[in-house]
Amino acid sequence: LNFYQSDVEISNTQFFNNSAGDDYLNIIRSIFTIRDSYFENAYSDALDVDFSKGEIINTIFDKSGNDAVDFSGSNVKLENININQAGDKAVSVGEKSIVKIKKINITNSKIGLASKDSSVLEAENVLINNVDIGAAAYIKKSEYGPANIKINEIKILNFRKKYIAQEKSEISVNNNPIKYYDCKSNKEDCYFIEN
Repeated sequence: LNFYQSDVEISNTQFFNNSAGDDYLNIIRSIFTIRDSYFENAYSDALDVDFSKGEIINTIFDKSGNDAVDFSGSNVKLENININQAGDKAVSVGEKSIVKIKKINITNSKIGLASKDSSVLEAENVLINNVDIGAAAYIKKSEYGPANIKINEIKILNFRKKYIAQEKSEISVNNNPIKYYDCKSNKEDCYFIEN
């Protein structure tokens, strides 16, 4: 389902079981609102937002084959979001996006929060449980710069690594920057990691 240069309001809507294709719902160059809705069993990304502006409120994303929500070049606010079983990233923020989150629960996913390619992700009241990586900031596309994540009030349980930030990208928690390795002495894992 695609909305291209078409402003849209979605409320009290359920999206179930797309068995093929890429993104279940793709919003491109539009202004949008998604409220009180439910996504389940997306084949790839449940929601992909490109170069758009909007908000997502009181919405659940369950069992996404790839990312639950993926933002590129967008400005989006999220509030009271639940994400379970994202095959890759629960929240993916890229290509100069600005995303602000207020209250989110993420469970059973590969990566909780990811900011990449000159993007800024701000989040407060965050609970992440059973993930490989809690939050990651990095450059994926060489034409972009470092990424930034600012988090207040976060709890991460059952993880392999809490925070990973590529060189020059930054993660701060409660206004405290995450400490990092010197990449020259850690070539195999050139990431900043809080132990």
